[in-house]
Amino acid sequence: MKGVFLAVLIITIALIAAFFIPVKQTNELGVEANFYNVLEQLNYPSNWIKWQASLQQIFNKDSVKCRIKNDAVNSAFSIEIPEHTFYVKKSTPLTFTVEEKIKNKFSVYGITVVSTTLPNKTNIATIRRLSLFNYIFSSNKKNAADITANNLKTFLENPTAFYGYKLKIEGVVDTNVVVTKKIVATKDRQRQLASMYNDLTAFIHANNLTVMQPKIASLKTRSNDSTEMMAGIPVNKTVPSNPDIQFVKMPKGRMLVGEYEGIYSKKASLSNAMEKYIRDHMMVGVAVPYEKYLNDSIPANDTSIVKLKMYYPVF
Repeated sequence: MKGVFLAVLIITIALIAAFFIPVKQTNELGVEANFYNVLEQLNYPSNWIKWQASLQQIFNKDSVKCRIKNDAVNSAFSIEIPEHTFYVKKSTPLTFTVEEKIKNKFSVYGITVVSTTLPNKTNIATIRRLSLFNYIFSSNKKNAADITANNLKTFLENPTAFYGYKLKIEGVVDTNVVVTKKIVATKDRQRQLASMYNDLTAFIHANNLTVMQPKIASLKTRSNDSTEMMAGIPVNKTVPSNPDIQFVKMPKGRMLVGEYEGIYSKKASLSNAMEKYIRDHMMVGVAVPYEKYLNDSIPANDTSIVKLKMYYPVF
């Protein structure tokens, strides 16, 4: 009987002691993203609301309920949503201390961005302090540090979420293209583009060619308020060309493809996202990018609503 009592007493004392013995729990998560992109997402509160799941959900529903306060003196900022607060302090250039409060539950953890030898691989290291008791009995449960790290990983590894557009690598589909080129006044480019397609369509009909894909175009603004334009239509085969209309035969290779739907004059946002993707993934552009009008209808002006794909030949 005394032995049982003694065993119970020892266990009780051990459990009580476990509440007061501090331990550190660390974890490291690999992310398919470059070092600077990971660091940038942690540096600014405006980025946290894009990828931290709780913040993103509230911000997308009602941005007014998401309040950001900067604390420049302490190299910190806070983000508040109903019943949930983040206080993020930059402890070192690569380490952030996060105080997260959900109702009456309070969590403190550190996040460090760790570089690797691979250009598009970065590690996110997390550390949190807790009692030995909580470490033993809650080790299998997801904690605030792991949730935040996984939210960031999911966001960075999703091109649509991170770059803002659906981007993917595809093979070349426009293998034979009949094209015509002009340099025109920028203010007149839409009318001139329509005229160029009329010429191409007439050439296609005259030579019994079959159209294989929607119309494509490449437009490059020059410094003297003029635009260098290439209009093209993919066809099934090549035939003898003339001084105004030529054939371009695209070699096999890779294309970075992005999709855009909206006001034509704002399509540069897709170009910027694609060029960032190319830099981030250490690719090289090997030819002039072009756009393809998916509804086969060219924009009448800069305010036209368009649906298009943009193609960047890459290596």
